[in-house]
Amino acid sequence: MLLLMVTLPRSTPRDFGARGPGRLHAFYRLVAVLLLAVFPLTAMPAFAKPPKGQKRSKDGQIAVFTFVQGATVEVDGKPIGKTPLAGPVEMTPGPHTLRVFSRGYTEVVEEITVVAGETTEFEADLIAIAGIVRITANALGATVAIDGKAAGEVPFDEDVPAGRHELLIQAPGHKPFTQTVELEGGKAFDLAVTLEVAAAVAVEPIDDDPVYKKWWFWTIIGAVAVGGAVTGIVLGLPEDVTPASDDSLRLP
Repeated sequence: MLLLMVTLPRSTPRDFGARGPGRLHAFYRLVAVLLLAVFPLTAMPAFAKPPKGQKRSKDGQIAVFTFVQGATVEVDGKPIGKTPLAGPVEMTPGPHTLRVFSRGYTEVVEEITVVAGETTEFEADLIAIAGIVRITANALGATVAIDGKAAGEVPFDEDVPAGRHELLIQAPGHKPFTQTVELEGGKAFDLAVTLEVAAAVAVEPIDDDPVYKKWWFWTIIGAVAVGGAVTGIVLGLPEDVTPASDDSLRLP
């Protein structure tokens, strides 16, 4: 610590009267200026020193970048935020598993190494490959088929490969609904379907009466009996009896 030693001259009433109060005041002002100039230089090093026992951080940092807004960032299976991150995240030095993913995009998994006192930057290139399809319907138990294949029930919320697709939504007692859609990768497609009630189909009542009580049953039986009787008469005639040309029988 720098000490400023100032020796003031002794003053007597005679000296004071000779020198005058103006010169003495000027001397005091000069001493005050010197003290203000020297004091900060001697005090600043003391305030700049860190408190005893405080150690410098030995962690590293990781900064993640991607053009996809709202992608989830995980480190070692634990989410640390969504893109864009507010800033670099402190991590313990060593290897870590970084995962960045978002619906409708490919996910990126990378093994990174964090160095103490350094910031590790990582850029995740997510590629849009699927549309986010969400379908609702007014009919309970309605099902969804995509390109002729069953895909699930409503409410439907799945990732479907980008491109043109044929949607079919149907429910018992309702008319089916179909629509052709063009899905874009990484974008949502919302569809609210109102299925119309199908017209009622008239169904004939089931007749439980047995067959022998039907009028047509006895008509068939009677026709068969008459035919059998005629056949028996013809077969029972003598050999020299032949039917007449007018379909009448001639007896000998």
